[in-house]
Amino acid sequence: MNPTPRKSLKQTDLFRYPIVDKKLVLRRPGENEHTSNFFETLAQRKSITKLGALNSHDLDYLLWYACKVKEIAVDNGYILSHRPSPSAGAIHPIDILVHHPANDFLYYYSPLDHSLYQLDFEKERTDSFLSHISVAFPSRQATLLWFVAHSYRTEKYYGDHESLIWRDSGALVQTLQLTATALGLGSCPVGTLAEPYVTHLHGNFKSISSGGGIIVGSI
Repeated sequence: MNPTPRKSLKQTDLFRYPIVDKKLVLRRPGENEHTSNFFETLAQRKSITKLGALNSHDLDYLLWYACKVKEIAVDNGYILSHRPSPSAGAIHPIDILVHHPANDFLYYYSPLDHSLYQLDFEKERTDSFLSHISVAFPSRQATLLWFVAHSYRTEKYYGDHESLIWRDSGALVQTLQLTATALGLGSCPVGTLAEPYVTHLHGNFKSISSGGGIIVGSI
């Protein structure tokens, strides 16, 4: 079905992440700290499965250039935003969860303040999700970025909204891969959707599902 803008906004429930009182403020790049040729970046982009661990601040810069909010606008109490990756209606329904191989927990990336917030998901569900990912990437050293699709955000503005979520996810993958390439990093989209593990992780909250993910590491 073709998505259509709603004449009146749909009322939806909001999900709140179980955030632990641990905030990691990420580094911001200095002016002209990174430069690259756009067309060379396009030509060099490729998926690489064998990746090493990220070096200090690699993730900070990747998320800053690819995901950080640049401008915001408030519409009926909802925050719309301009970011490097396009999104239908500037809604950006996809959140990013971060997992470093040495950790047994996940972070939530805040694109507003460029910080990581540790999450207190149920341990058994977190372990099940990570075990599923390890089937595709055993002994993974790269960092995992997972897309959590809050489709109710887009459904608020659009009828038959489902295809818009997948377009947003695809655009985000491309933006992250190109940014990683420009920074001299390697990346690879993850084939699985990791369901039902992602929905279980979020307590089977209605209208939350997996949007896929990507690993990023050193080459």
